[in-house]
Amino acid sequence: MGTYGYVVEGSHSDENKIAVKIIDLTVSGKQVVDGDVNIWGQLRHDYIINLMLLVTKTDVLFLVMPLAETDLFLQIYDNGAVSEQKSRDLIKQILSGLKYMQEKGFANRDVKLENIVIVGHKLKICDFDQTIKCVDENGKPIENKQRRGTLEYIAPEVI
Repeated sequence: MGTYGYVVEGSHSDENKIAVKIIDLTVSGKQVVDGDVNIWGQLRHDYIINLMLLVTKTDVLFLVMPLAETDLFLQIYDNGAVSEQKSRDLIKQILSGLKYMQEKGFANRDVKLENIVIVGHKLKICDFDQTIKCVDENGKPIENKQRRGTLEYIAPEVI
């Protein structure tokens, strides 16, 4: 269970497994629409989870995406340390997705192992509710002093 909702497993008409993130809009408010929907909907990259469908019903938002096997935290927790070569490959995938986001003018302020899922043999960045636009339409940086993210992962100098 996340801050604003939860994820359930489902199946698509072609029998592919999907995940549905169900968000209570009475609790989350506009923040989820700004991050999880508007920003996520603009991102299309091999290492970013694909937002397949968005459905709104009264005060509930349904976000449909491919079903991940697990997240990176659980993968490492369950299987132990990974080799240096495997670590390099994993880091390249994550950095490729983050570089793409930066090139599109977005900053993900909640990058952590739990927000990186495994789909097939690829890592995918997910969970964009802490993502912000970091440049304006002219490409100029937007100053944002708001501190966001998961407390346990925030650098001490930011707190």
